[in-house]
Amino acid sequence: MDSDASTLLKRGITIVNNVEGGFLKEEKKILFIVASQKEVNYLNQLVKNVDEHAFMSISPGVVTNTNFYEW
Repeated sequence: MDSDASTLLKRGITIVNNVEGGFLKEEKKILFIVASQKEVNYLNQLVKNVDEHAFMSISPGVVTNTNFYEW
């Protein structure tokens, strides 16, 4: 999912490995991506195609320290 979403959305993704899930205590990865509001529905569909049980947290109004391009 990480390289596919990055290519399709033209966005970088930060991957954090070796985190522990709070409920089942299984090893997980966390993927961070900054996307525009216009891209959220598409990103949500990409994630669901890979893992229909994936947890997503979306925060509006994030400020970046570099140029952010809306495609």
